[in-house]
Amino acid sequence: MAFYKGFSADMSGLAMFNKKVDGELVKKSMQQIVVTGVGERVMRRDFGCEILKTVFDNMGDFLDEVQADFIRTSIKKFEPRVDVDNITVTSNDTGLVDVVVEHTFNGRVDNTRFPIEKDVI
Repeated sequence: MAFYKGFSADMSGLAMFNKKVDGELVKKSMQQIVVTGVGERVMRRDFGCEILKTVFDNMGDFLDEVQADFIRTSIKKFEPRVDVDNITVTSNDTGLVDVVVEHTFNGRVDNTRFPIEKDVI
């Protein structure tokens, strides 16, 4: 039996919602936190991740560390159901940023991977 039940929005921007439970729901929640810029939500101006500040910065190892710190801070603040173990951010010349969040959810270690295009965020 699922402990957490809910709906998650499709990341493509369509107004489609899917039923999610437990780990799937938490993964979608973390994705939503990262791709939402601080100040985007009208009734919750503090919600989101400050990774959007780095969209036009030069890519490199230092920027990857800064982005990982932004992601870690926002997930820790807005998703209390998980403990973040490690975050790996890698970027390439095409503007794609690959984020892997290794986390523990209800005592189970899991990985969440989602690509972020710099043009999208």
